[in-house]
Amino acid sequence: MPGEFPFDPMNGLLEAFFTFVFQFVAGWLIIAVMAFAIQAARDLIHVAHGNRR
Repeated sequence: MPGEFPFDPMNGLLEAFFTFVFQFVAGWLIIAVMAFAIQAARDLIHVAHGNRR
């Protein structure tokens, strides 16, 4: 495997790129999950208030 990649900087660059992409996707996933949870909580609150009336 080391023979296929003689350039170390390229390997480091790829690693940094994949790390950046992973962090970017993970960040958006967390934001999406939080937004979905907030929306679900709001819906539950609306349903609870609707049942009380």
